[in-house]
Amino acid sequence: MGSTTFDDFDHFLDGKDYDSQDWCDGGEAEDAEELLAQFEAGDWQALKEAWRSRGQLWQGCLATILCPQQGHHAQDILVDMAGCDNPDIAFEAMAVICFYCGVNADRRGPFYDASIVHHEFRARLSANRAFVESLPEKGKAIGAGYDMLQSILRGV
Repeated sequence: MGSTTFDDFDHFLDGKDYDSQDWCDGGEAEDAEELLAQFEAGDWQALKEAWRSRGQLWQGCLATILCPQQGHHAQDILVDMAGCDNPDIAFEAMAVICFYCGVNADRRGPFYDASIVHHEFRARLSANRAFVESLPEKGKAIGAGYDMLQSILRGV
């Protein structure tokens, strides 16, 4: 049996650093996104089963390239990552979640930006009671952006 797209993706992320210049600006993140775009259902299932067993750098790379436009599998993994025990990985996942729910930021702090909202993702999160109820705890560790996300998802 030949390698799958997940296998190629898995090997590609080995040794990558999500905080490096090569990842952020050198094209590695874009290369990884191209591999994700080729995923089929079996690849997404393999990713969902495997990500927790990978190292922090691998997980961080994954968290920085997942986005709701990649579909329900990506959305579910982002939510799972936001609840993981590693605060760095949870932070990266929550940053993506906040962004696609409309929380943007500049030097003055967080603000609501309707132009970046992924409405279907935000609706799924709003309906996920366990996720919404977990936001106050996540907010203690992260800050004002999560207070805004909580307000957005609760509709206040």
